[in-house]
Amino acid sequence: MTSAGSRRDADQARRRFVDACLILDLEVGAGGSIKSVGALRGANELKIPDAASSESAIRQLEFFAEGAEFVVGHNIVAHDRVFVEKHLPGSVLLDRPVVDTLYLAPLAKPQVPYHHLVKDYKLVGAEQSDPLADCLLTRRLLGDCWEALKEWGTRNPWLLSFYRACFDDSDGDGGASDLKLEGTGRFLEAMDGRSLGRDRLVDGFRHFATGKACPDAIRRNLPVLVDRPATRPAVAYALAWIMVAGTGSVLPRWVHHRFPRATRLINDVRGTPCGAPECAYCSEHHSLDRKLKQYFGFDGFRDDPKTADGNSLQQRIVKLGVEESPLLAIMPTGGGKSLGYQLPAILRNERTGALTVVISPLQALMKDQVDNLNAKTRSPTLAATLNGLLTMPERRDVLDNVKRGSYALLYVSPEQLRNTTFKRAIRQREIAAWVFDEAHCISKWGHDFRPDYLYASRFIREFSEAE
Repeated sequence: MTSAGSRRDADQARRRFVDACLILDLEVGAGGSIKSVGALRGANELKIPDAASSESAIRQLEFFAEGAEFVVGHNIVAHDRVFVEKHLPGSVLLDRPVVDTLYLAPLAKPQVPYHHLVKDYKLVGAEQSDPLADCLLTRRLLGDCWEALKEWGTRNPWLLSFYRACFDDSDGDGGASDLKLEGTGRFLEAMDGRSLGRDRLVDGFRHFATGKACPDAIRRNLPVLVDRPATRPAVAYALAWIMVAGTGSVLPRWVHHRFPRATRLINDVRGTPCGAPECAYCSEHHSLDRKLKQYFGFDGFRDDPKTADGNSLQQRIVKLGVEESPLLAIMPTGGGKSLGYQLPAILRNERTGALTVVISPLQALMKDQVDNLNAKTRSPTLAATLNGLLTMPERRDVLDNVKRGSYALLYVSPEQLRNTTFKRAIRQREIAAWVFDEAHCISKWGHDFRPDYLYASRFIREFSEAE
């Protein structure tokens, strides 16, 4: 078949799938009842601008959805479907597999997985959302995910079959057989049509992650995950991120919460050395001396000061930091203490995409640290700072880049911990470590000098508990 014919068949398959979908969006009022509804079914549109009741709105949706095979929405699993279950638990809409474009995005575009609906119709921020307009945007996003996944599949034969197997609903043990996940598998089935046997998933993962993860760690950690439908989706999301690791991407926060095994798998296969000298991945990525040379240009760690057994204290600090062991490091001025947390932060980010937050007292000091670090590593987006010297556009750029995964280190003053936009931004990231630079500032003198240091421990505790 010609490429034009293949393209035509792919377009027809996409249209058939979209035509089989009910795309919906519910606007919920302050009291928890459904206020307005928008829906698409093929070329037909439904708009309920002022619902008489939640139940009546869902009944109209049911009538409109007759014949639909799938229910589609953006963040529908956590939002719209929950309200249907609440207001009409026997609804036929709950019998349809769900396709959530939020779930598709990390597979389709792992470099930029946060797909927010850009509501161009809202010229003023205070304007109410239009659920029908949001449905049109969701349909466009559904098509974008289809095209992006097709491109991935063209470059990586059998990748879509791998993903499809991860969302296979055939085992029926309450894992991927859940209708909330089955739709993702059916979406991938409509795109590709082929199936990859689960006995080939471990080898498939190793193939697609070549050069990006330790083959021995994959062999040790993957079988138990691919054998259970409940954890196979985590394997798909982990692989999608691993394939673009090192491009400033980020595994979405909701994936960390909904599929925590994805986070653990990434750390297991990228963050833990196997110790085998013949492993090319671990030899390259877990050599502290090699990484010191790569990022800072130094041939070795400082000999002085020394540990009690006569080895480099700087190297010992870096090793403990990489191993994620809590530590208090006290070194003389000029002893190279900054590298003690900077190199571990860079390596944690390189391996898992995690962010290290550095709490520092002085704006000028933070700027110098960031400028020097980015200059040494020749990476202008490795570190950034948030402080009062930034203009509003500059601050917005930093926060947007934090959410997108651009930085390994973020330097902030203790006052930033009270800022809600800062908190929302770092909420999108996995936080690898909290570092107090100039640790004397958390002493009694420091509390008198900067009262917000008293709040830092509370912020970290509450932020971590909310995770």
